[in-house]
Amino acid sequence: MVEAVFRFLITIVLLALLFFLGIWVLGEIGIMIPAMVLHLLYVLAVLIVLLIAWRFFGGYIGGFGGWFGPPGPRV
Repeated sequence: MVEAVFRFLITIVLLALLFFLGIWVLGEIGIMIPAMVLHLLYVLAVLIVLLIAWRFFGGYIGGFGGWFGPPGPRV
């Protein structure tokens, strides 16, 4: 579990760095992004982070059954 947390944090930090580096480079070369588009990109980045979190920690919450776990025996 600790390894998954560290991998998740490193992945999120790298994703954030690439995201802000891309925005910074676009600003430096003169391509200005409108504020609303930037907000939509932020929302998209947060959704990607949530999907990555689900991928990393999905196996650790698998014992609860329902949507999170494997299907039970068919009766």
